[in-house]
Amino acid sequence: MYESLQATITDRYRLFARLMKTKIYIYLLIFSVLTNLFQYVNSSRILEAKEEKLIQNEVQLSHYQDSIRSLRKEMTDLQLFSLEFNGDASSYLYDAGIQQDQIRYLTDQVYELNEAKGTNLLIGYEAMERPFKINQIRVLNHRWMIANFTDGTLWGELLIKYFVNEDQTLDLETVEEVLYP
Repeated sequence: MYESLQATITDRYRLFARLMKTKIYIYLLIFSVLTNLFQYVNSSRILEAKEEKLIQNEVQLSHYQDSIRSLRKEMTDLQLFSLEFNGDASSYLYDAGIQQDQIRYLTDQVYELNEAKGTNLLIGYEAMERPFKINQIRVLNHRWMIANFTDGTLWGELLIKYFVNEDQTLDLETVEEVLYP
């Protein structure tokens, strides 16, 4: 009897071990399924966020490319009236003895007229309180400059025709001027 009881206990123990082993495998299977499900959901969210960020970056890149195209077009338009990109005008000034890097000499000659007492001689308007002085100058080509001027209250622009003499002095003539209210 003792042996049969021991055999029954051993059989029950084996059955219990088998059941426990099966339950452990089931729990491991459920745990691995849940872990995989969590990783899938989490990866999907990360992937969606990355795709959304990628779309935003593509839109922003497109916007930047449009801005660059627009700025290049604007730069090309500005270069149209620039002494640096006008070969004929640069050649004329070179023949007159003024190198490309000496263009500042031309503008300095006009700025020197600001030092005279009263309004700059190129400006045909009478100042109200303070004299008109030239602020900025842009050399358009070998014959013209454009400048803006102000007295602190009023301001305007003028087109200057210039000629470089053999002694590298300038003959200056105001072609047109406008005063803004």
